[in-house]
Amino acid sequence: MGKLSFSDSKAKGGFFGLTLLFLVPWLLVTLWSLYFVCLGLTGHFMDLAFRGVNIHVIGETAIAILQGIVLFLLPLLGYLYGLWLTAYGLFASHATLPGKRLWGKSAGGMATLLLGASLLVFLYRRAFASFLGLFGGNWTLKNPPGPELMNLPTILKTMLNGPWCLIFVVLAVALLAVGYLALGKVLAERGKVSFAQLWTKGVRAQWYAMLAIYVASLCLTGWAAFGLHDARQEIASAVGRPMTAQAMEEYYCDGQVPDGEFWQRVAKAYEAWETAIRRNISKEGWAFFFEQRDSVQSEIPVELVKSWREVGLDIPEAEAFEALFDEPLPPDARNYTEGFLVGMRLPGLEFSRKICRLEFWRVRMAVVDNDFAVAQAALNRMRNVCDRLAHDNFQICAAAWGSCEAMRCEALAQVIGAGMGNEEWLKGLDGEMADLEKSVEEVRLNTVIYGEATMWADVADGSWNGKYVDGAVPMNALKWLTPQLWWCFVRDKEVFTKAVAEGVDKPLAESKPYQLGLVASVLPALQSSERKWLELKTSFRLVRALIAIELEKRRIGDWPSQPDVELPEDPFAPGSPLRFQYGELEIYRPVWNDEMNYFNKRTETVKGVRVYSVGRNRVDDSGIPRNSSYSDDLALWFPVP
Repeated sequence: MGKLSFSDSKAKGGFFGLTLLFLVPWLLVTLWSLYFVCLGLTGHFMDLAFRGVNIHVIGETAIAILQGIVLFLLPLLGYLYGLWLTAYGLFASHATLPGKRLWGKSAGGMATLLLGASLLVFLYRRAFASFLGLFGGNWTLKNPPGPELMNLPTILKTMLNGPWCLIFVVLAVALLAVGYLALGKVLAERGKVSFAQLWTKGVRAQWYAMLAIYVASLCLTGWAAFGLHDARQEIASAVGRPMTAQAMEEYYCDGQVPDGEFWQRVAKAYEAWETAIRRNISKEGWAFFFEQRDSVQSEIPVELVKSWREVGLDIPEAEAFEALFDEPLPPDARNYTEGFLVGMRLPGLEFSRKICRLEFWRVRMAVVDNDFAVAQAALNRMRNVCDRLAHDNFQICAAAWGSCEAMRCEALAQVIGAGMGNEEWLKGLDGEMADLEKSVEEVRLNTVIYGEATMWADVADGSWNGKYVDGAVPMNALKWLTPQLWWCFVRDKEVFTKAVAEGVDKPLAESKPYQLGLVASVLPALQSSERKWLELKTSFRLVRALIAIELEKRRIGDWPSQPDVELPEDPFAPGSPLRFQYGELEIYRPVWNDEMNYFNKRTETVKGVRVYSVGRNRVDDSGIPRNSSYSDDLALWFPVP
């Protein structure tokens, strides 16, 4: 006990404790960095915080308790021990009580130390609040993620967010050093020993440990930076473009000039159309419009179709909105600026979906009227939208492209089933579907991987540099102070970039379910995109199957009970063709529920033709989705007389 309390030399014990006050926070940062990299990025034991403990995770529970001891309890005990030793060395009874001069020196040293520590805590708090606020979902540029970041004077925000921030960092470190040395001098005077004698083996060991951690952290950061560079080069080489905002803009524009005014006219035309609908449509019709307008697996009640046609399609506002999409679409005006990709506005995205849904209904009406010219015009507008979206490498835009292409395939199925279009048109459409399928296989996933990797690299760099929040302390201003955190950040970017680079030209590996950092928010979404492309590829093959069956029907004069042509292979069942049905088909019919104020689905049978895939779950459910997971059968169908 005497050795623990340094009863033989209170001054040396006090200086040892004072040094410990420096070491414990440093050690805590190191432990959390190791925890983040070694556990967070490998996905171990993270579910305990969210799922609770059960009999199957007793082993993980024990490890979680051990983590709590190492990460919380031991550092807390170490800090309290250092605080006690320092206070004991300064104020415990020595041969004489401290005089006024030593009291003044002690108070000055402690004040300087606390001021430096407070300034450092303030800097780190603002850096982390900005950084974590951004990744917590606050994506508005230059909008502080919390009210605590808004209460500073503008001049101070400007200083913290600029090069003056380094002065605050240097000042904080200088104050800590002055306070540490001043209190060391007081301890030496109190113990009547020289200052040099306070540097015992224990004190030197602590500083050597801090130096070793510092050097090791810098080495690990450099190693991770090399890995990050190689992964970025792999993505850039595979796609043929550097991972920069400018390269993304060049791909998106594809030699065209952005036209922001055009998309403003689109927005105004849509607003006028929606206003006209709301003025004339009932509550039930409005719900019907949003619930059923893009549902191909349903047979829509005639009275609802008639009502929607009168108030939603055959009105001047709808025609004015549609007319804007009759020609190939220009790129919308975007601000492709380094460090701001995450906050980029995508004005054309919302209206691309809306016009495709409108044209899907236009095709349905044209089929009822047997008006191929109207159907062709609607399909042309959908193709213009899809062609524009296909020149985009943001994942959200790629997903919109996929959904619009799938909707176009459903509309094409209705046209084909109605016997519209001559043989030349059908064969040209078959070639177009084959080319689109090839583009999905060879281009689309790589394009999304490139775009998402570039955007998230830009996000990471922007948050690291403090670009997103006014008055934020940039994390990179503190990197030399705590290189452990610098290593964490670079390592996280390396893991993410390598993970997505592995998906170039080959399937993405399944991500671990409890990863932290950029990987957690992006990689599962990319894997979902990969599955979506397989579904889209299936949609193109379903259209080609319907074309083959329609051409056979024209040769033999009636729908075949079983097609005499080879149908395309089911992408979800390699080696097996797509399934075909003719006769009584099970379908959904929407039925209005007054109590629920909603359309319920009722299963009925109608005579029709259907081609389908077994879908993601590889189970044949006779061509109709059976649950809400969207993992079972994918189908195109149409009714026949």
